[in-house]
Amino acid sequence: MNLLELPQDLFRMIYESLDSYSKWRELVSLADDSEYALSALEVEQCAGVIHSDYSASPTKRLLTIWGSRQNMAAETLAGFLDALKIERPLRWLKLPEPLAITVQPESRLVAVEGCALELNCEATGFPYPVYEWFKEQARIETAVSNIGRLVVGNATSAVAGFYTCRIHHTNHVTGQTEFTFTGWCSVEFKARKSEPPKSSGDYGSLPVIVEHPISRTLREKDTLVLSCEARSSSAVTYHWVKNGCLLATGQRVQIVRVNVNDAADYYCIVKNEFGEVRSHSASISVNSEAFIQAPMKPQLLREPVDLSVGIGGDAVFVVEAEYVSALSYQWLHNGESIPNACVPELRFPVEDSLCEGTYQCLVQRWAQLAYPEGNRP
Repeated sequence: MNLLELPQDLFRMIYESLDSYSKWRELVSLADDSEYALSALEVEQCAGVIHSDYSASPTKRLLTIWGSRQNMAAETLAGFLDALKIERPLRWLKLPEPLAITVQPESRLVAVEGCALELNCEATGFPYPVYEWFKEQARIETAVSNIGRLVVGNATSAVAGFYTCRIHHTNHVTGQTEFTFTGWCSVEFKARKSEPPKSSGDYGSLPVIVEHPISRTLREKDTLVLSCEARSSSAVTYHWVKNGCLLATGQRVQIVRVNVNDAADYYCIVKNEFGEVRSHSASISVNSEAFIQAPMKPQLLREPVDLSVGIGGDAVFVVEAEYVSALSYQWLHNGESIPNACVPELRFPVEDSLCEGTYQCLVQRWAQLAYPEGNRP
């Protein structure tokens, strides 16, 4: 179908949306070296429309040139929009595509003290995927975005644990949310070894611990390994203590298939002929739940944004939320329910000044509420 054969309201929505993104010049660049390439004069004609009418649309002029002079199909425009990742107008031109993970996070990483830790994953699908990282059962609030990269700077022992990414999107045709999880990534923490001072006093002195046991969180049936390393001018022995009671001896201690009874504070006492020193305590937690717990209330992924629409235009508000079960939606205008406005998208023509006001969507699952808020159209 030629661009100009699209329904008028859909054509208007596309060019108004592209104007709001200020992406029309990037669209022009994508067409370079193709049959849809524009001359410098035609590009300036598109840009110049705003000089005669402040509300005029350079994108409308561009699409009109492509449709009337070069017979561009809507499918071709969809390809350009997909290349630029401009999702909103593309939802009207592109069918949903299922999620597919193309890059899994590494199964095991070592975070070095003071260095940056980076985890990555990638997925395809349309609408474009949203990525949420979790550490064990806890959702990392600062790691929700449209890119699958998690970066933790200046690593400390707190980074140790298991990580996974929840990838999701909402089908723009059915309104159903689709999600999938990556595999687990086990992150171990490694402290930087510090060299003990070299002096004559090193001989005939207490041991110096250069590697302490590390706190971490495990799942049931994982294997716990704790280690300690000391330097000394004479032979040393290692004695492990759990919650104040002697547990084992040796430089390393290993507990296979841990359970909740293994959650405790562990430390190591290192002895030589001149005395003993105690390592830092390692706090070990064991989670009995194997899977990520469901959120306690609906999670907002997208909220309505402020609009300024002239008489005769369309106002469009969109909210996106997710939960483990179905959600219900109710749009409000100035606090009053709007009849039959019970879907994630609210669209209506602005006929007069009575449409002005504050719009809000009530998203709920039982008694759990979320209140995204949009302002005046």
